[in-house]
Amino acid sequence: MKIWQTLSNKESALIGKLRTQQDALDMQKKKLAARIKDIDQYIFEYSTGIRDESETNFDVRKVQDKLKMISQLTNARGQLVKFDAQCDLNLTQLSSQIVNHEVERMKFEKIRLQKKENFEKLERRIDSKNLDEIALRNFLTSDNS
Repeated sequence: MKIWQTLSNKESALIGKLRTQQDALDMQKKKLAARIKDIDQYIFEYSTGIRDESETNFDVRKVQDKLKMISQLTNARGQLVKFDAQCDLNLTQLSSQIVNHEVERMKFEKIRLQKKENFEKLERRIDSKNLDEIALRNFLTSDNS
């Protein structure tokens, strides 16, 4: 019976580790979302700056610098979005692993409980048999007296 409890505890420990990894990935996704939002804000600000620049003192160099910065920010945003998609995939895999380990843990718990129940039934049968034997002896000894 202890082996089933040990296996169940092992699965529980694995589930705990996977959930810790899942929490870390969730935190990382939140940080990524904030970074992407910041980049979107910077892109907006640079785009607004280009529009303002073209309406007032048109300076080609400033416009080119801002376009270059928008391009770099867009590339960085694309890389963060790819990384975010990979995090989503990792979270899905972690969730699947957690479910699989939960199923295994539940199997081990069920087997442990069945073994415990069978052992208790066996003990009750042995106790009942012993009581029947004692009762029969008492009956025979009282009948002979």
